Amino acid sequence: MFPPAGACSPGRRGAPIFDDLPRLVSPTRAHRRISRARFVTTVDAFTGGSSALYTEDSTGNLNLERATLRGAPQNISVNDEVTVKLRQGARRLELSRVAERPARDWAFPMAVHGRLCGALVVAREPRASYRSEELSQLADSAQTIGLNLENLRAANLQQNTTSVRSNSTSWRQQTNPLQPRTQA
Repeated sequence: MFPPAGACSPGRRGAPIFDDLPRLVSPTRAHRRISRARFVTTVDAFTGGSSALYTEDSTGNLNLERATLRGAPQNISVNDEVTVKLRQGARRLELSRVAERPARDWAFPMAVHGRLCGALVVAREPRASYRSEELSQLADSAQTIGLNLENLRAANLQQNTTSVRSNSTSWRQQTNPLQPRTQA
């Protein structure tokens, strides 16, 4: 499922921690792509490794949004053990426990109100492991970015609903046969 060991690109270890995560998520579609790329780049700098950001689709599968992790799968099935464990509430998941992966590879859920909406997968070069506080920071950051992405999704739905209502009202006014006609 995931790329072979050693398939990560090197990064700068000890880069700044995610102080401004909300800034990495922007409301416009073009900016969301840029923000996701910045988030992945920031994760890579922090971990000194590579990463992949996944979002959940309507069927429960996780789809790759952005990645520097070479060979990251495009899709992780709803029935895959990684997805199942993340959905069951794991705060972080060492991938070597569910797949033939080194102990340096981890998955973090992006869950909102107990519902999985995505995942962050990180990997490090051989012989590099994460400190406990790094894993906690990554878990917290994945939660925060998941919440921000979910808030954006909800805002977009609300905006679309408002637009549909406005268009519907306008259409009804134009086509209502009971509406009195003004004489010219």
